[in-house]
Amino acid sequence: MARNKTEAMLFLQGPGSRQLKRDLFNSESPSISVDEVLEAYSVLKLTGTYNLLGHRLQLGQLGDSIMGEIKARSGQASSVLRKYRRQVFQNPRLPGNTCFRLWSCPF
Repeated sequence: MARNKTEAMLFLQGPGSRQLKRDLFNSESPSISVDEVLEAYSVLKLTGTYNLLGHRLQLGQLGDSIMGEIKARSGQASSVLRKYRRQVFQNPRLPGNTCFRLWSCPF
């Protein structure tokens, strides 16, 4: 547990879990206190999403849906396309119909 490097995702279920989620996550920086550790590491930040090796986990969607993952990846692809579209598709150095073939390739 390095300082400012460790976060936790809490998946709460059962009676009273909705209210507990509201209480925990309804602040500017959600966190919980951990007993019996050094004071520098006693506050554990809570997060609702976690990115690891290109995969995105999101609370409330664990095992239920992959829509959050699809939206995140679509957003990443759109931002890359916006960034490089003009450089690639309006490049006068590309011969013939290369731009058309690039645009229509199924990748």
